Amino acid sequence: MKKWILCIYAVFFLVNMGVPFTSWAQDKNIYYVEEEVQQKNIKKNTRRKEECGYSRPIRVAGFVINPPFGWVNVIPSTSPMKPDEYQNNGFAYDLFVKMAERIGFRTVNVGFLSYAEAITALRQGKIDVLAGSYYDRRSLGVGTNLLFPSYFKNAIVVLFMKGKEKPISSFDDLKGLKGVVRQEEMLYSLFYAQLPKEVQIRQVAGAREAFSALITGEADYMISSLYAAEAEIRRFKLVDDIAFSDTILLDPELFFVFSSHTDCRSLKPLFQKELEKEKKDERAYMSLLVEYIDKWGLRFKDQPSLFEQLDGDLGEDVIVIDQSQMVAPEEANVSVIEQTQKNTNETKEKE
Repeated sequence: MKKWILCIYAVFFLVNMGVPFTSWAQDKNIYYVEEEVQQKNIKKNTRRKEECGYSRPIRVAGFVINPPFGWVNVIPSTSPMKPDEYQNNGFAYDLFVKMAERIGFRTVNVGFLSYAEAITALRQGKIDVLAGSYYDRRSLGVGTNLLFPSYFKNAIVVLFMKGKEKPISSFDDLKGLKGVVRQEEMLYSLFYAQLPKEVQIRQVAGAREAFSALITGEADYMISSLYAAEAEIRRFKLVDDIAFSDTILLDPELFFVFSSHTDCRSLKPLFQKELEKEKKDERAYMSLLVEYIDKWGLRFKDQPSLFEQLDGDLGEDVIVIDQSQMVAPEEANVSVIEQTQKNTNETKEKE
């Protein structure tokens, strides 16, 4: 009996102290700390599925004319009411899409007719990612957000016609020679401050004009990315006619660039982890690059060499819309990639 009396007093005491015993025991909105964290994560994940990569695809553009890193296929419209389609292709674009698919994000291919258009769209938030740029604020400007680390170090070398090559150890060795550099490679802004006053070099539009200048003697040398030059000498069938300098003049890094004006920039940490995984297997990574060098050369496999084009005045090359399924024969791989890797390793040893 005393026990019952004590229980009644205890309940009466708790009620009068303001403790809502019944509601406390039954209120389903009260959680332990761990449960509260779990609830927040559920809400966060639900919200993320409504954002970039989930409810809408990541809008990705690439280099317009910079094989093997990127190029745009023009697919002519079959209807006068529908515009032509511009489709990105190349190492950088496909690498980003590959990583996005592995994480579980959707992407959409957004092509442009010029790199300037792509940069403007990125700054304005009309696209989410540009698959290719140097760390050059003069070209990128505000509204852009680089993804670190870089996805590639792009060796810059000097090209000569075979038999006319000269030993090159620095830009000083180019004095007294006439040179060209391709506008679409966007290299000039990276090295012009290092050029001695006596060095003559002009920018030209397009690989055809640049290599034609070498062939005709209008230029003594060309400054180019090793890998871009490798892709173009296959296109023009000049593999046996072009010599590369042993010295790498510059080794700038290429980056994926996110727009600062879209919610996709929050995905950068996820892509950073995926990119680090990709780059661990250096041999597979370089093999992928060589694959795109091969693809670019194969697009023009039925074209005459540039020598023949110049002799016959055949005009510009005809672009095949898309032959991305083609596989290059193993003998098409030139040793210049391996040679550069060797030179890079030797430079590192000296440092």
